Amino acid sequence: MTTLAIASGLPSLDNSTDLRAFPDYASYPGSIWYQALAEEAAQRSLPLLGAEAALSQVSQGRLDARSVLLVQERESRSGEALLRLGARGGALTCLESPMYASKFYRNLPLISGSFHASFLFAPFVHTSRAKRSEIICFPRVSLAQAFSANGPRSGFIAIASYRSTPQQGLNVRGRFRLALDTVQSAAVRDGVRNHLLGVRAQVIEQAAGVDQVHVYGRHWPAPSTLAPRHAERITVAGPCDDKIETLRRHRFNICLENAAIPGYVTEKFADAVEAGCVPIYAARNFASCDTSLYPPFVDADELISTKTPKQLLDRVASKFDEWLAQPHASQRFLNLFSHTDLARRVMLSIEPCFKSR
Repeated sequence: MTTLAIASGLPSLDNSTDLRAFPDYASYPGSIWYQALAEEAAQRSLPLLGAEAALSQVSQGRLDARSVLLVQERESRSGEALLRLGARGGALTCLESPMYASKFYRNLPLISGSFHASFLFAPFVHTSRAKRSEIICFPRVSLAQAFSANGPRSGFIAIASYRSTPQQGLNVRGRFRLALDTVQSAAVRDGVRNHLLGVRAQVIEQAAGVDQVHVYGRHWPAPSTLAPRHAERITVAGPCDDKIETLRRHRFNICLENAAIPGYVTEKFADAVEAGCVPIYAARNFASCDTSLYPPFVDADELISTKTPKQLLDRVASKFDEWLAQPHASQRFLNLFSHTDLARRVMLSIEPCFKSR
């Protein structure tokens, strides 16, 4: 019988022998879809283990490596070890940007060649060497019912750790590796060249000229550094405990990606919509996307360059409210990021592997 092994990069999950009962999915952005995958496996009566737990059982002679089918996030030592011992590569995923997973993207052609299927952000699908590749959206739990943007909302909010450049915060070894990966990988090079880390701070400065801005996250400088002319309107609040509930108190969410790569779209835009915030986002990320189900949003580049930011914000906010009032509009959009849909797609993609040995 086939045993599914999950190499997630999360030690507590990878060591688990009962992923259906794993208690901490909600604590790790992007991992919630493994819970849905566990349900899919249970429906097919397939055993499901963390990759470290599977590797331990193989080492002890309790599990035949050839019966293991691997689902792996990014590069994984335990995943590589299972493959060397005879496990089959099922599905490969990556939910991170080229800047923060540069080693993976540099080695993507090599890594993906061991897998039957890969699920990647749109810009990187063409570099995969898996037998089949599909475009991924960042998996998250969609609301079960529509919501309203009405209520006591005001000002702007940004939730992100602060960096002004991709190299900031890295040690010497990390800087060297990123530089090497940038030279060797076009995907990493695009991510570094088109980073939006400094743009996020520019948007915050422009927003502070209109209304109050609350900034959550680590390593942010003092308000007087972010916006010298409007420092009194910026509050640096530190880490955020509940993202969606915190967003719901604000009118606009500055939710830029870390890099402006056409087709690279994560959960940031969807989180703003779920909370009923008007997203402030970089239109450059949508350059190759079908946005027919997406709501109106404020283009960050336009906001930075305009001399009438309040008029721009008011105009887009009005259109956003009209979109939100349409029956099922928000739910249809959020379903694009469904964790259950991703789990189902992954399971269907690897079903041919169940009987391959």
